[in-house]
Amino acid sequence: LSHNVPVPSLGDDMILVKTAAVSVNPVDTKMVGGYVTPGSIAGCDFAGKVVAIGSAVKSIAIGDRVCGAVMGMNPLQPDVGAFAN
Repeated sequence: LSHNVPVPSLGDDMILVKTAAVSVNPVDTKMVGGYVTPGSIAGCDFAGKVVAIGSAVKSIAIGDRVCGAVMGMNPLQPDVGAFAN
């Protein structure tokens, strides 16, 4: 595990959530071996508070409590994952 990962830059249609809780989804348990993308963040399911929003986000505000799912260990977006600190 890496604890020195920078906060990712925020796309116009993205939000940044300070994670309060995560779950270990069955998908997370299968992300081993050949599925691991070095340097990527694992985890799919999360809940927390919105701390930043992209310029195109209109229906969510900073401070909102949210839950959702992302595709952790994604080689196309390695800095997106629910298990981020």
